[in-house]
Amino acid sequence: MFELIDVEDLKTLSIIIDGELIGENKPFTSLITDSRKARKNSVFLALQGEDFNGHNFCESAIHSGSIAYISNNKINNHDGIVVQDTYIALLKLAKYQQEKVKPKTLAITGSNGKTTVKEMVAFIFRDQQNIVTTNKNDNNQFGVPFTVLRLKNDTEYLVLECGARKIGDFDLISEYLYFDVVAITNVNNSHIGIFKNQQNIIKTKIKLLDGLVDHGSVINGAFENLDSPSQFMKNDQGYRVTTH
Repeated sequence: MFELIDVEDLKTLSIIIDGELIGENKPFTSLITDSRKARKNSVFLALQGEDFNGHNFCESAIHSGSIAYISNNKINNHDGIVVQDTYIALLKLAKYQQEKVKPKTLAITGSNGKTTVKEMVAFIFRDQQNIVTTNKNDNNQFGVPFTVLRLKNDTEYLVLECGARKIGDFDLISEYLYFDVVAITNVNNSHIGIFKNQQNIIKTKIKLLDGLVDHGSVINGAFENLDSPSQFMKNDQGYRVTTH
């Protein structure tokens, strides 16, 4: 369950995600993506992945208490918001939440060590109440925006663990979210069967740099032993690179 900052009705929600409001403009209190967790005054966002399709559970969520749905298709006799792509809607909501709060954001990627580095950072900031970090290893294309949606008004630091399962996993994430620092732990042949070669792995990881703010920082723990890292890390955006 997620609470959107200063978003209290369906009309406002539809504007943020560029959707079409179907039915009545109603107030709501929370956003859910699991129909089993539907509650009174929630809005159900129907997401679709390789092994699931939330669009099949819109009516179930409404019957369990949700007041509306967000879907790619109109559902007769129910209030909702129709969008072209519910995953893009999720990213637009994450973008809204991040830009509303403006936390210093660290994105951590790499073939190994992501969770360890994230936990080390969390330990360093253990006395801070205003930090949000990725839960466990919830680091895929859904887990990253889910983490951003957990931001509160007083959050100062956001630590995102970013894992890629296939080519292109970071393309949209880096388009919609911003990062003050990107840390690349290492690059090896993990998931080489999916990525085909190490060059594709590198290109996928490096895509996060597209989300760096002006004069942001890169912590490079990956490229010391690679033949031609410069072809992937062209420093034309004014960011600082620290190699370890």
